[in-house]
Amino acid sequence: MNMQNPEEEQVRKNSGRMFEHPGIIRPRFVRMIRLTVVLTMVQLFWAGGIFYIGSKHPNLVLLPGEPAIDAQQNRITNPEMHQHRPVLYRPMVIYALYSMLHGFYVLIACGMARYLTSGGWLKTALIFSVIPTPGFLLGLFQVPLAAYFLHLIRQPLWQDFFRWQGRLQSVNGLTDNRSPQK
Repeated sequence: MNMQNPEEEQVRKNSGRMFEHPGIIRPRFVRMIRLTVVLTMVQLFWAGGIFYIGSKHPNLVLLPGEPAIDAQQNRITNPEMHQHRPVLYRPMVIYALYSMLHGFYVLIACGMARYLTSGGWLKTALIFSVIPTPGFLLGLFQVPLAAYFLHLIRQPLWQDFFRWQGRLQSVNGLTDNRSPQK
């Protein structure tokens, strides 16, 4: 807890922010979510492409010492072959599946952050964007940007914005222990 007296707290809030109402952060908040969603969609297309290439052309990328897969061995012609399909266990295919799952988690968190105007969900989406890195090339853009956004939402104006949104939701009856606005 901060041990300042109320006058110092009011001076800290008002210094340098004479015209900054928490509501002006909303467009920045929406842009932040939109940019995270766009990069996540690119990640999903990237992972889908890797999955397609890894499934259809299993010998295109092989790890050192990894045996090649015969094209006939990869085809499913009867139910017994389905249980022994070797392509699904390739590291590239597993990476693509993991990257797609990770991307869907980020999309869900971004959707919840946008719907609830929640700082907690936004922080969750940004942490999912940073850890673990989603792709070989996308990590160069997505990780530094998400780290910058995580640093940005720790600023006092952003904290005021999330408190303001919480008050708006409680006044409008969207949270417990409050009556709806008349």
